[in-house]
Amino acid sequence: CRAQIGRCLGFNSDKCDIIMDEWKEQFVCAITPGAEEGEKPTKLQWTIHVITVVWKVLFALVPPPAMLGGWAAFWVALGFIAFLTVLVG
Repeated sequence: CRAQIGRCLGFNSDKCDIIMDEWKEQFVCAITPGAEEGEKPTKLQWTIHVITVVWKVLFALVPPPAMLGGWAAFWVALGFIAFLTVLVG
């Protein structure tokens, strides 16, 4: 059903699935503390992660550049920059 709707609307459902997987990976990376693959994070890495996780998740909302030719990522990132400017200023 989803593929049929995609064909009617003129978009490639396979490309859409790849883009959504990229976006999901952004969130996974945002909530995972920085450590090498297969190693446990150090106390310093956990501390930095706890301090920055809110910002990482917030900026993971920026769509992948493959979506809409990069325009969606551009405008959402620009909106976040404006939000931070208002917040700081």
